[in-house]
Amino acid sequence: MDNAPFSGDSIIITEANKQLAAAAQHLEPIVLLGEEGVGKKRAAQWVHLHSSLKESAFKIHDVAHAGMLPEIIPAQAATIFIQHIEKAGKIDKAMFSKKYADTSKFKNRLVIAVDNLNPIGHLEIQHIIQLPALRERVGDIPLLASQFCENYKRLYHKPDVFISDSFLHRLQHYHWPGNTAELKERLRVAIEKLESGELTAEMVLS
Repeated sequence: MDNAPFSGDSIIITEANKQLAAAAQHLEPIVLLGEEGVGKKRAAQWVHLHSSLKESAFKIHDVAHAGMLPEIIPAQAATIFIQHIEKAGKIDKAMFSKKYADTSKFKNRLVIAVDNLNPIGHLEIQHIIQLPALRERVGDIPLLASQFCENYKRLYHKPDVFISDSFLHRLQHYHWPGNTAELKERLRVAIEKLESGELTAEMVLS
């Protein structure tokens, strides 16, 4: 898929990309299900920018800070990205359907990020997109790492830093509990510190 939300050729990320592209074509609430660091905010922003709401606001609503679900203003179109919805307590199903899921009434779209479905399973939201953990698509790690390295080489003006196939192979055997976000940050720190020469797995994983 051209201009896909996530890089990679694995079946699991290809399927997620297809589901995100389909989600951009409607305004019904969607759930992004996945561990910390898999890219839920990135996915929500991609859907927003490829939807009919792309000229409107992208709003982040953190229930942990606000203490409640967001207020919806019908006249103000927006994509509302909701984090930590579990902090809202038990959500009334009828209220949710009336207030957030009636796309004929509201020109807003909710994108809800969750690690698991426990807080919202009873709401019966139809559009649930699973974003895979990095350990579930290790075949994509060489491509991701190469892209991140090139980006940070340009950012930090380090053209003489290079990586090897053995380096990429080592990265595939690490468990990455922080997922893609951890891979990206570890590579950033290592490249920032290295003046020139080969980037080794020890520099990244230690």
